Amino acid sequence: MTLADRLVVLNAGRVEQVGAPLDVYHRPRTRFAAGFLGSPRMNFIAGEVAEAGATGLTIRLTGGGTVTVPVAGDRVKPGDTVTVGVRPEHLRIVAGGAAPLSAAIQLVENLGDHAILHLDREQQDGGRVLAKVDRAPAGEGTTVGVEIPADECHVFGADGNALPRRT
Repeated sequence: MTLADRLVVLNAGRVEQVGAPLDVYHRPRTRFAAGFLGSPRMNFIAGEVAEAGATGLTIRLTGGGTVTVPVAGDRVKPGDTVTVGVRPEHLRIVAGGAAPLSAAIQLVENLGDHAILHLDREQQDGGRVLAKVDRAPAGEGTTVGVEIPADECHVFGADGNALPRRT
């Protein structure tokens, strides 16, 4: 990404997205493109559209919690299955606090200037979520809250295409 001024993301010979590397990173057009860039890769959390309103879509996340994401909802309706994508560096960890998600810290990768938390949501939906933090707020085995900033979320429909952001 650092040497390119234009990037083509291919999936089995099909072009998923073309653009400047940071545009593809921050505004992926498909779930595949979103998961292709980034280390660690984007988290994907299953959900269901609860409501489509003027401010965006309210999504009921599998395992509990909701998030209202500022995306256009003209391609989905309440009850439709969607996937919420959020990058590890955008998740906020709340030790012992209320948050849309809760998860147990399964592994802490201390990498010097930051740590990667492997958060297990098996009791909720079988999903593992990765969070990139400055320092681990607690040790392995501790349950923490996970806040998901709506402005940093991407929503992908059942077809894998991103729903357009509201401007």
